[in-house]
Amino acid sequence: MRHMPFSLRRPMQRLVMAYAFSLPMLYTSHANAKDEYPNHPIRLIIGFSAGGTTDIMGRAAATEMSKELGQPVVVENRTGAAGSVMAAATIAAPPDGYTVCVCGSGPQVLLPLIDKAAENYPRDLAPVGMLYKTGYILIGRSTIKADTAQELIANIKAHPGKFTYGSSGVGGIQHLGMEMLADELKSPMVHVPYKGEQPAAVDIAAGQVDLMMATPTTAQSMIKLGKVKAYASTGDKPNALFPNLPTLQSLGYPDLLVHTFAGLNVTKDTPPEVITKLSAAAAVAVKSDDFKQRAEEAGMTIPPSGPQAYAEFVSDEIKRWTPVTKKLNFQRQ
Repeated sequence: MRHMPFSLRRPMQRLVMAYAFSLPMLYTSHANAKDEYPNHPIRLIIGFSAGGTTDIMGRAAATEMSKELGQPVVVENRTGAAGSVMAAATIAAPPDGYTVCVCGSGPQVLLPLIDKAAENYPRDLAPVGMLYKTGYILIGRSTIKADTAQELIANIKAHPGKFTYGSSGVGGIQHLGMEMLADELKSPMVHVPYKGEQPAAVDIAAGQVDLMMATPTTAQSMIKLGKVKAYASTGDKPNALFPNLPTLQSLGYPDLLVHTFAGLNVTKDTPPEVITKLSAAAAVAVKSDDFKQRAEEAGMTIPPSGPQAYAEFVSDEIKRWTPVTKKLNFQRQ
């Protein structure tokens, strides 16, 4: 074998040594790049219209997380299809932690059970941490001839197919919750979908639609205006804002448990250390005085946070809703 000329040996040796010395530096630089997350603004996508409960709580969390992360958390409303528009945008984003969504029961629980296009959402949306959960309030237009939940139920049973109900979108928890109620009462009702809860509530107040399962704050504001009647809570216990309303379970329908929740998710393959930073910031946010006050005013509870607790909660919800959707044989149109 021909030997390398001596004149070339020393430059080559220097190159090899320089490369060898650079490896720890490259590794350190890569580690530091991860440690620097976040180094520019984070986008927080909310799948419902501005002014609704999810939007208000999402923005409150964004404000507190901005303080903790040292970067702006910028809210973007991407409405439509019961959260599918938001979920698709989050899943399509780079797995770098700079796109986060406020996800709930629609894209994580119900849509995967009723829409083949959404069946991979639970796998593709990595959990960061929960923000809140709450039951709904069953409300109706003020001119319904029923003042109590018992009277309303009797009225619905006596007039199958005559009652209408609104929701925030096809395939969402408000939609499926009302379908579950109709099934329990053996009396079908007509669904009127909207792009968000607020437009639906406005039409309830105007007498254009009969019923809906509204978030406690929406129900409270409409009741204060004298525009709607409140009949029952859909949670496992009376809502703090409506302590005198019975739950649907207490009226003899033990399977009628309908609560909504929201948490933070990122696209799958986001680095664990990035999720950890986001989760820690979310945990601080939900413990802040401002967020806790807003949650209390909205009749919400703040469950344990963290990716693991969040993942377990979603898994339990999927198990609970699977037989319901099968029983209803519900398919998204």
